[in-house]
Amino acid sequence: MISMTIPSLLHLCPKMRKLKLNDIRFEGPVPPSLGEVRRLEFIELHNNQLSGSVPAELAQLSSLEYLDLTGNAELRISEP
Repeated sequence: MISMTIPSLLHLCPKMRKLKLNDIRFEGPVPPSLGEVRRLEFIELHNNQLSGSVPAELAQLSSLEYLDLTGNAELRISEP
């Protein structure tokens, strides 16, 4: 099976408002650079194989209204 990670270059899409990458079997961490996509309102990354900590940079997304990270057993939220 091919291992895929979430592209770290998503921050090069500054006008992106929705990111829907669920059920794709992505592995590894959520890239911190996702916090640079300031217009993001909707992030759906459920049912992958993500691991590590949810990046603190996501807290900078002031327009974010919906975040779904369920179904990623190895993903954890760190206390600030």
